[in-house]
Amino acid sequence: MHSPSPISLEVYALQYNQPAGPLWMKKTSAGTAWKYGTYFFAKSINMSVILRPSRISLGIGDIAVDDLSFNVGRCPIMKGEPCDFEAADICGFKLESPDGVSWKRVQGRSLKGNQTGPRVDKSYGTTEGHFMIVRPTTGARIAGDNKAYIIMPNVPSTGIYRSCVRFWYQMNGQNVIALNMFMRPSGGELPQFSLWSHGSKHGDSTWRVGQRTIDAPYTHEILFEAMLERGDKGFIAIDDIVVKQGACPNPGSCDFEEDLCTWQNPETGVEVEWIRNSGPTPTNDTGPDVDHTLGTETGSYIYLQAENPVKKHKMTGILNQNFSAFLRNDVFHSGHT
Repeated sequence: MHSPSPISLEVYALQYNQPAGPLWMKKTSAGTAWKYGTYFFAKSINMSVILRPSRISLGIGDIAVDDLSFNVGRCPIMKGEPCDFEAADICGFKLESPDGVSWKRVQGRSLKGNQTGPRVDKSYGTTEGHFMIVRPTTGARIAGDNKAYIIMPNVPSTGIYRSCVRFWYQMNGQNVIALNMFMRPSGGELPQFSLWSHGSKHGDSTWRVGQRTIDAPYTHEILFEAMLERGDKGFIAIDDIVVKQGACPNPGSCDFEEDLCTWQNPETGVEVEWIRNSGPTPTNDTGPDVDHTLGTETGSYIYLQAENPVKKHKMTGILNQNFSAFLRNDVFHSGHT
């Protein structure tokens, strides 16, 4: 997917000549590199699958698809790809609910009436996509600091390398206290101090990114702890948890060789988007021939198409990141054996 204006690829299921969906959607330009996408059908039904491109305005750009496959069972996860919670087995993660509040796997379309929470997931960007959510309850065990855990088990040793844990989250509401991240040896005790913590409530529906570099020369677990007061106002949601080899980039730092790191194009309010690209840009006499990082045509950079060649008027694009989400982003070392 490569276009200076907002563009999307959508997946629908066609049953009885009626399209259902979009079930899966990617809204932003992915640049010229191939990207991996999956969708898990929870039920086996007779249907046709439709891949449909969509764009807001006319202009240059393209969408390419290759290597389609249909598999029995859960979609395979490529190394370094996030857990998107689309399958009911939630990637083999474990849930613990010691205080009467619990994480649940839901879809945006399941929200009823005035119920708060994300309207779309991070992975698909649609109401059909799944994510994990926890809400405060009036039946919680204690008045404050009720905890619920999502646990990523059996994470391999980082070896001589460090690893970067990255995830996307939303949190809001009067009875929400904090979202914390811990690491412990498999089956070990919960540490006294978290590796990452965020306690601010957000007044919008934007998915925010959190990350932490870890150094663990042993098999370990990553735990996400929700802390909630007794009550009925608020939620914490999390999606697209991934562990990648190598240290996390410093907040705001990115060479754009793999992705946008912790930056993102807004989902609404812009006419053009920042695009990852390698080599010359599609339009004549614009953009660099090589990137700055590698100094070659294979290196990646981002660019903004400042003028629409069809409309012939200037437009604005925004690339944003919330720096308040990065707390205690230094590397965590552990010498446990």
